[in-house]
Amino acid sequence: YEIVTNSTDEIDAGHGDSVQVTIVNDGSLKVVDNGRGIPWQDTTNTPNGQPMPACVLSATHLHAGGKFGGENAAYSSSGGLNGVGMTACNALSEYFVLSTSRDGAKRSFTCQDGIVTVPLHVVEKTNKTGTEVQFLPSKNPDYFSEGTDYRMDDLYEKVKYLPYLIPHLKLTLAHPAE
Repeated sequence: YEIVTNSTDEIDAGHGDSVQVTIVNDGSLKVVDNGRGIPWQDTTNTPNGQPMPACVLSATHLHAGGKFGGENAAYSSSGGLNGVGMTACNALSEYFVLSTSRDGAKRSFTCQDGIVTVPLHVVEKTNKTGTEVQFLPSKNPDYFSEGTDYRMDDLYEKVKYLPYLIPHLKLTLAHPAE
C-alpha cells in the first residue's frame, strides 16, 4: 500500500487529482496518478556519488526519497515512509516497473528483485504528467508467509477513507476479473 500512499501524497500536495489502483490478472498491482511524475534527471546524491536518475535512486536505495528535507522538500506532510516503502516494495517484487511522465516524455525502467534489469529509457513523447508503478510481489515464502494475493475487499478497506481526507482526490479501484 506504500505505492498508493506515494500517489495520494502527491495529490494531497496539490499536484493532480486522480489515483487509479488496479489488481492486474497476473497478480500484480498497478498504481497510476496524474501528479508531477517523479524526477528523472541524474542526481549525484547517491551512496557512491555516481550520477543516477532520481526516479531510479528513489526506488532502489533506502532513504533516497525527496518527500522531506528542508527547503527542497517535496511535501510538508506525508502518509508514506520517506525513502523506505518504494525501495522495500521493489526489493520484494518479482518485477517492478516504474514509469514517470514529465518534461515532455514518458520514461520507464524495470527491476527484478530490486535490481535494475532495463535501464531508464524514453517510452514515448507525451504532454501528460504522472507516475505509474506496476509490481508483482515475490512468491518467496521467506518474504510473505501468508501469500501475496491482492483482494479487492482488503484494498478497499485500506483506502476507503482517503477521499474524505483528500477531498479533491478521485480514487479508482479496479480488478479486470471482477
